[in-house]
Amino acid sequence: MGSFSLSKFKNNYGLILLLLSCILFPLAIGTVHLFDWDEVNFAEIAREMIVNKNYLNVQINFQPFWEKPPLFFWFQALSMKIFGINEFASRFPNVLVGVASIMSLYYIGKKFISDKFAFLWALSYFGSILPHFYFKSGIIDPLFNLFIFLSLYFIYLYQVDYKKKFLVSASVLAGLAVLTKGPVAVLIILLVVLFYVIYKWKTIKIKFFDLLLAAVIICVITSFWFLSEILNGGGIELFKEFIAYQIRLFSTSEAGHGEPFYYHFIVLFFGCFPISLIAFPYILKKNFSETKSILVKDFYTLNFILFWVVLILFSITTTKIVHYSSLCYFPLSFMAAYILYQNINEKKTLHKLSFVLLAFVGVLLGVIFTALPLIIKFKANVIPFIKDKFAVQNILLPVEWGGFEYLIGISYLVLLVIVLIKLKNNIRYIIHLFLMNAIMLNLLMIFIVPKIEQHTQGSLIEFFQKHQNPAEYVTTFGFRSYAKFFYTNKQKPQNLKALDEDWLINGNIDKPVYIACKMFDKEKVLQLKNIEFLYEKGGFVFFLRKNIQEK
Repeated sequence: MGSFSLSKFKNNYGLILLLLSCILFPLAIGTVHLFDWDEVNFAEIAREMIVNKNYLNVQINFQPFWEKPPLFFWFQALSMKIFGINEFASRFPNVLVGVASIMSLYYIGKKFISDKFAFLWALSYFGSILPHFYFKSGIIDPLFNLFIFLSLYFIYLYQVDYKKKFLVSASVLAGLAVLTKGPVAVLIILLVVLFYVIYKWKTIKIKFFDLLLAAVIICVITSFWFLSEILNGGGIELFKEFIAYQIRLFSTSEAGHGEPFYYHFIVLFFGCFPISLIAFPYILKKNFSETKSILVKDFYTLNFILFWVVLILFSITTTKIVHYSSLCYFPLSFMAAYILYQNINEKKTLHKLSFVLLAFVGVLLGVIFTALPLIIKFKANVIPFIKDKFAVQNILLPVEWGGFEYLIGISYLVLLVIVLIKLKNNIRYIIHLFLMNAIMLNLLMIFIVPKIEQHTQGSLIEFFQKHQNPAEYVTTFGFRSYAKFFYTNKQKPQNLKALDEDWLINGNIDKPVYIACKMFDKEKVLQLKNIEFLYEKGGFVFFLRKNIQEK
């Protein structure tokens, strides 16, 4: 494994990044069922837009869904129009967002510092675990994060020379961010700008007419959503519910996602390997280098502020989900890349603490990637140590494994050790680690993730896919799922009572209802009227509730 020299690829960095993104981001995105909840939730919204031929109102189960604005779902619906209603189409918008994100980082880095830095920055994002993986998903956050980051970038350009074209660009992007995920976008941008103004208070100018212009642009863009909902019968009540939902996310544990304050610190530390560990020794330092460039120093500070605003904001909220802190990936990758760039230029080795953490977390991840297939291979020996009965049934589900999958983890561990040995004395070998991670993630997506998905929800998805008959109803008991809509290809029922899940479970139904529950609720379902046990599989239990006419 020879030393990687950036100079060999001078003038081709952008092309290399474009090719890597276009090849690896779409790879295997159609081979895995959508995961409950978020992925299948968003795909179902897009599917119902197509079924209803109504692209202005966001609906789930053919009822108003006030938790999210429509922009991302428009992209998904367009993708489904092109590729069909399937997993690939649901995730493809984020492939495009991924390519746009990587190229944006490259061109911003090139503008501020140099080609080499830009390549390091984009590649560091591309070659880190969660940042890469999310561009293979069907969730909203990658698009939301890109809009916010680019909005802040143009705000930064605006404060350099106060050209209105930058302010207009920033405002348009902020409005699009609101249309993607809601007003939290404005909250994040305002907090970052506030702290940045405090940092630059001696030199920054506040032009109130420009602020008014920005507010008007954001309101005009977001009004497309508000007006469409009002015109289509959503009304003011919808927005009251939407705001109430946003408040609940911050003040209560929504949908069982209450985690401790330090949750997102742990997610970023392990999930953003290796950029989190490269930046770790410097994470509390607003400036760590003696650069003479005010532009670079201020842009570093802006990223520093963005990182801490997002991390603290979503750490104090009661509802915590992994991707809530994903906006941290942009500033974290910038800080890590800048550290690497400075050390390469000064011919320094990697910080000792970073090296130790890279070795520890890298080996840990390699062990996990190796262990997952081995747990299935030796499940008879492993199951006695697992206390979760539902997990045991997941593992026992018969899924065809090739038997070689653990070699992906073993190979990663071997290559990791080789890279770490080289990296100890030559920081340029970090490039190999980024490329290794990207390749390894795609191998996981091809050979391991589909099988893990089969163990965790395969029997449930199979049940839903079997019951796409409009003469039947399908629902769940004791747990929430959006897959029961998407994978049954549900159409709007003629009897609107069927939209009420309690009616399906307890009411005088007019069609047979197929019910899925987890094994813990089996006895509760057996107490229902006109219920017939069908079978158990993979920790799930399936029933038929007959309508009275059939009794």
